[in-house]
Parts: sequence; C-alpha cells; structure tokens
Amino acid sequence: MPLIPGFAPIPHVELILLLSKFALVILTNEHNISQVHSSCDTRIQRVQGTYTHCPHIIKRRRALTLAGNRGRKVKWCFDEAGVFLHPQADCEQGQARYTEIWSIKQCRNELAHGRVLFVDRDKNAACNIRRIGIQYMLTDGAPNHRPNALVRPPHENERN
Repeated sequence: MPLIPGFAPIPHVELILLLSKFALVILTNEHNISQVHSSCDTRIQRVQGTYTHCPHIIKRRRALTLAGNRGRKVKWCFDEAGVFLHPQADCEQGQARYTEIWSIKQCRNELAHGRVLFVDRDKNAACNIRRIGIQYMLTDGAPNHRPNALVRPPHENERN
C-alpha cells in the first residue's frame, strides 16, 4: 500500500486479522465492479448534467427568510466593483456547460429492465462485491467463482 505524504498508513493487515476472528473475510480485486450493472451484467454508461457558468464574481451569502432569520447560503453575482447584481440562479448572462455526474450512472439495457435505469455508482459496486462474496461461498472458494461479467480477461492477468 503506497504511503501518502502527510498521512499515517492504514493498519489494514491488523484490521483484517481482527475481523477474521469474528467473520469470514474475503479479499477480492475490484475489476469492473463499478462499471457493470449488478442485475443484468451490462456495462453502465455515464450521465451528463448541465450547470450554468456565470461570468460574474460569485460569492456565497446567506439569504434572509421571510421570518427575518438567517437562511441557507446562496450564490450571488457581483460586478468588478463589488456591487450586488442578482442571485446566480437568475443570471441572464450564464452559459450552460456540460459535465459528468460521477455518482450516478445509467443502464441502457431496456430488454432486462423495460426502461433506462439510473443507478448509484457506489451502491451498484457494493451489490457486485456482495455477488462476488456469495459466489465465493456457494462454490466453496473455487478459483473461478466470479460472475462472468466481473472476470478479468486473460491478457490482463499477465504481468510483465
């Protein structure tokens, strides 16, 4: 495990030994677990989102509520002189930009689901790790216990 400057190393070996006293611990690689949908074994696609890029100076200030107390922080547009213009959400000079929404992916296998399905990337990966663990226990630890969609191709197993 690489040592990151400024951070103490994680005592992962001791943690594994401690957990193994109370439960079965299965170590597995993470090949394809966040890239394959857990229920249909189809590669999941990225989701594009839009946001408005405003050319003004943006500052976060608390918006007052009708009761007069401090509300949540809102982004406001200011000009170069520091004069308040308007909330960023109301900016007419903003331009739409596209970005990938990292935590949400989509499965386009409409034959399996009947529609395009949006999934959380981390929850889908957790389901795939659970599938690997269940297959490991059902096959009594057979070397080829992983589901086919999560198996590393043979040329990737070879190291130079």
